[in-house]
Amino acid sequence: MSETSKPTKAVALTYDGVKAPFVSASACSELAEEILQIAREHEVPVYENEQLVETLAMLGVGDEIPELL
Repeated sequence: MSETSKPTKAVALTYDGVKAPFVSASACSELAEEILQIAREHEVPVYENEQLVETLAMLGVGDEIPELL
């Protein structure tokens, strides 16, 4: 990571189609890179949105995603 780049952040969501989606993992830096790598290996869609990840990162693991998001 260069000095000018921001640390990587990742938030993983789980959705079963019945209940509201919830945060299943959240991390930054190296752990976030690992989450992204695992997602790609399992062909999980990865959506990049800096503002959204900042908002979702404020939630805790297990927290439901508010309907407004």
